[in-house]
This record gives sequence, C-alpha cells and structure tokens, in this order.
Amino acid sequence: PIYPPNTDGSHAVRLGEGVASALSPDGKWAASTVHGSPSRIVVWPTGAGQSRVLPDGGLVDQQSVSWAPDGRHVVFMASQAGQAPRLYRQDAEGHGTPSPVSPEGFQVPLFGKPLSPDGRLAAAVDSQGHIKLQPLDGGPAREAPGFEPGDVPLRWTSDGRGVYVFRFGELPGRLYRVDAGSGA
Repeated sequence: PIYPPNTDGSHAVRLGEGVASALSPDGKWAASTVHGSPSRIVVWPTGAGQSRVLPDGGLVDQQSVSWAPDGRHVVFMASQAGQAPRLYRQDAEGHGTPSPVSPEGFQVPLFGKPLSPDGRLAAAVDSQGHIKLQPLDGGPAREAPGFEPGDVPLRWTSDGRGVYVFRFGELPGRLYRVDAGSGA
C-alpha cells in the first residue's frame, strides 16, 4: 500500500513485514526482523527486486540489525535456544550462516546502532551491565574508559571517536557523548 503523503509531499511505501531495523549504506536494501516461530531477518529491496530471508543458523530472537559500512554484512543480536544473547555477523546476501562475534551476554538496545563508522567495533553491554567495545573480527572485547554502569550505547559519533549513550533512571533524560579512547 501507499500511505498518505508526508508534509514534504513524499509518500511512504510499505516494503514488507517485520520491525524495521536499518537501511543499507547505499539505501538499496532495508533489513527487518520478523518475530514468530521461527523469527527471521528479511532483507527487502527499496526498489524493484526480491526480498531475501537470511539463514537463521538455528538462532532465535534476532533483533537490532545494523548494516556494516561495506554494505555486504549485517550485525545483529540473537541467541541460541536456552542461551544468553550475543552479537552475530552475517552475509547480507544470505550466503552461509551467522557467525558469533561476541561472548554470550552481550546486548545492544533494540533500536541502537552499535557499529563504529569503520565497521571494526561494536559498542555493546556485557552481562554485568558494562559497555564493552567488541571487535567484529572476533577478538576479545575491551573496556573503554568513561562509561558508567547503566550507560546504554545508542550509536557512534560520525568520526568514530565517541559513542552516544543515555543513562537509565536519569530524569530528565540526557544524551552523553563519551570519547571511546580517553573516556572524556
């Protein structure tokens, strides 16, 4: 369906089902998570073309999909049945199954965009509630200075030097920018 025009005269067009997650860097694809049994990630063309259901590799509760800057991979949070969530990386064309890139217990907020602009790191919250910087090559996560327990990472700054966070329980709510190197 085509929806009523926006205030600028443009129209919204429904691409498919699921919870919208992210647009590819080139704007040609949209990723969504479709909840159900089984849950799945679907990649929808924003123009002509066919959608793709990414192989789930037995994972459940996929969510928080982000596109890697190369446009060829997605990173998302999911879990194996009965296990804690973690971050996974997958080919966006649907080749192969998801590969874990973090330990169990790592999470990102539902609409957060955890990937650094260069696609090398994800800002995630570990099982103790601390923000860790997780290399996507699967190396060990590192704790960055300046983050406080309860900080929730939302997205990286455009220059890749900092992470925007908010703090649960802080009213009025504020947005903070934390330098990922110095902690300032």
